Parts: sequence; structure tokens; C-alpha cells
Amino acid sequence: ENLEQCSNPYPAWLSEFESSAISPELALANVRWIEGEAAVHEFLAGTIASRQKVGSYVTAANIRLMQRYSHLEAGGWLAYGVDLQDEPAQIPYLKPKVPRQDDARGGRKIKYETPPGMEARPILPDISPRIEGGWRAVLAGTLPIVITEGVKKALGLIELGIPAVALRGITQWHAKGDKSPWPELAALAAGGRQIFIAFDQDTARSSRRDVAREASKLAGGIAAAG
Repeated sequence: ENLEQCSNPYPAWLSEFESSAISPELALANVRWIEGEAAVHEFLAGTIASRQKVGSYVTAANIRLMQRYSHLEAGGWLAYGVDLQDEPAQIPYLKPKVPRQDDARGGRKIKYETPPGMEARPILPDISPRIEGGWRAVLAGTLPIVITEGVKKALGLIELGIPAVALRGITQWHAKGDKSPWPELAALAAGGRQIFIAFDQDTARSSRRDVAREASKLAGGIAAAG
């Protein structure tokens, strides 16, 4: 059905997912392409609403914020995920076609974006195209779950029938200032379910140490949750 709604049944951006062995059906159930001013407005909607103190005009701070994210007008693919009741989640995750540079980190390109000031909560993709009953069925059953980095890797596992949760980064398995896992991770871990942590295997030794450290901390958190 989603394919039939596309003017081009196989948009060019879908090739990125197909090259990762993710079917168009599963990709389109979870991801869509946005561009132009609408992309900036949708991505920043939650942040702007939280900062906007007046209703009659857009504040200068929010105008500067939209200018900072004007690179999104070139387009990018956007994912939200769902919650444990299979209802749409609210915090976007976007891969821009033209990444912005992080001057605070030596001009490093920011490959994936979460709106500033918004919680970097885990992304639970819509698994229903491959796992009947979605996350409700997973909660009611005993299927093992994988916690990984990024939406594409999670979708690659879901394509194989394995429930997977995407973190936005290896350190983003908990809220700021809280060392317990996000509530949705704790809920999935409860009851003795088997959880696999599958982070990236980086080549740099320092990065591998960071990955191992965060995986160990996350493992302790989900073990404490059950």
C-alpha cells in the first residue's frame, strides 16, 4: 500500500535501505523522505514549541534555530518509531542529505540528528510487517530482543524476524543524569527475557573501549531490570 502511494514506487533514497538488505515494505513502514522548509519545521516543531513564549510572532531565538538547521531543506530521511503500545512516537530521528558540521568537535559531520533539547529516547521501529502483533506481542511473549545502534541496523534485524531497538548513540540508553535504562528498555528487559547488545565494532582502539564500556553499563542496567 505504501509503495502504491509513491509517485515513483522506488524512490532513490530507498536504495540505501535495499543495499542493507531491508525491503522497501519495511523501510516505508518506518521511514519517509522530507525536504524544503517543511523539513525544518517538522524536525524542530517540538523544540520550537518548548522555547516559544509568545503566540503572536516567532521569537528571534527560534528564527536563529531554524537558520541553524536550514541544511535540512536539502532533504533527508526521517523516522519516529512507535511506543510499546504500537502508537506513533514523537521524537524524530533524521539523516540529512547534507550533514551539518559540529564546530565543537573539530568540524565533524553530524550524520544523524535528534532535535536540540529533546530526549534522545530509543527508537522502537514498527515491527508489525515482519512480526505479527508488533511490540504488544513481543511483550506478551518470550522472543529475545536486540539493542543496537541506529535505525538501519535495527531494521536489518527486524527484516529477519528479530525484534530490535535502535539507540541514537551508544551513550543514549538512559536519560541525562539518570543511570537506569530508559523505561521502554526496562519494560522489554523485565521478566527474564534474553537481551542481546549489538553495538558497532569500530576500528579505533579508543572507540572500541568506549563501546565496550557503554555495552557493559547497559548490560548491568537491563540485568537489574530483570
